[in-house]
Amino acid sequence: MSFRICPLVSSPWRRRSRIRDRTVAELNDVIASQWRRIDTLERQIARLREEFQTLGLRDAPERPPPHY
Repeated sequence: MSFRICPLVSSPWRRRSRIRDRTVAELNDVIASQWRRIDTLERQIARLREEFQTLGLRDAPERPPPHY
């Protein structure tokens, strides 16, 4: 006895597969968004680091040695 699944009836496996595919796509979108945000933040940190180094060299007052 052979059972055939009607193509119009969605099997539980197909439904789970669609749910899994949708979940993977959503997670991929979240990860891509997070990487874009991380990239932006890394560039901002690099820019701020350069700015602080420039300010530190330019505006650093000459301090007397600690024994004065």
